[in-house]
Amino acid sequence: MPEFRYLTRGSACRDFIMGAYRKGTPSREALGKTAEVMFRAWDLLCQENLEDALSLAHESLILDGCCREALVLTAEVAIQSGHMEKAEHYLVQALKARPEAQPPDQSAPDDMIRYIYQALSLMHVFESMGALCVLQGDYDQALKILETVPDSMIPFIPWARFQMARLYTLAGKPDEALACFPPEMGLCPPGTDYDAALCHIMKRDVRRAIQSLQEGFFESPYIALAIMGEPVPEEMRANNHEQYRQSALAYVRQMRDAWEKTPNAVDFMRAVWDHPAVRRETVEYCRLANRPLVSSKGVVAPDMLKSLGKLVSSRHLKKASYKIAKDIPPILSGPAPDTNGNED
Repeated sequence: MPEFRYLTRGSACRDFIMGAYRKGTPSREALGKTAEVMFRAWDLLCQENLEDALSLAHESLILDGCCREALVLTAEVAIQSGHMEKAEHYLVQALKARPEAQPPDQSAPDDMIRYIYQALSLMHVFESMGALCVLQGDYDQALKILETVPDSMIPFIPWARFQMARLYTLAGKPDEALACFPPEMGLCPPGTDYDAALCHIMKRDVRRAIQSLQEGFFESPYIALAIMGEPVPEEMRANNHEQYRQSALAYVRQMRDAWEKTPNAVDFMRAVWDHPAVRRETVEYCRLANRPLVSSKGVVAPDMLKSLGKLVSSRHLKKASYKIAKDIPPILSGPAPDTNGNED
């Protein structure tokens, strides 16, 4: 569901804008303008307004011809428009737009924000490459790409971990999928419990499948019932946990029977994640989970700086970039398309 990727990317642009404008040197203001255009572009893409989003992406490229975020957005518009070869070309170009050689001194918050923005943009390249492979049905290649994301970046782009869990499930690797959701990760987006339950069903562990769904039902009972096509009973509005438990049991039985007849993880996950209730809740999750890198007073959060200063190092980024560039998948190595911005 690409719009969730777009939401997190828009928030990264927003954070960069706040830092870029705080001390208005000409170069910083120029970068801020680029980020502001990108923020609007991702928002338009969330609304499926491809034409205007592409127009703003081209505007960003005029402001900064090496703007990685603009290249990624242009690739995403091409994907949504069905122009896969052009998307491949733009993603390869975005991959070549390397971050700064060294992370800046943490005592220079504006420079640090710029470096963070570049680092997150690189992660967006990996994520889009993975998404493109998924659209081609190449789950193994998508996983190979996403596995290059440094572990240190996962706390800042948690959606990559959830996406990897889904890919492991689709690849028939339930153990690896479940390992993507350790307890210390805390809040997971709506739908995660259903994915976990499917993994347990694949392993024929009905007890744990029920446990996963019970947790999900307690967290989001309305979503659970909506997916089952049942009305919300009055007693559930009074927080009757026994009703949740019985509903979870019924859903697991339904899931187990369906799996034994037609073990198709793709269909099950699509049914869950495309449900309007899950989509609404996940958008809200993205909004709450993506806390700003800078406070309302325009000061970079100290814990963020400390963590990113240690973890988002040039060594991590160069290693990840090199690994991808060294082995660009066949899907991304075709002839370069027309780069004049024409999408027909």
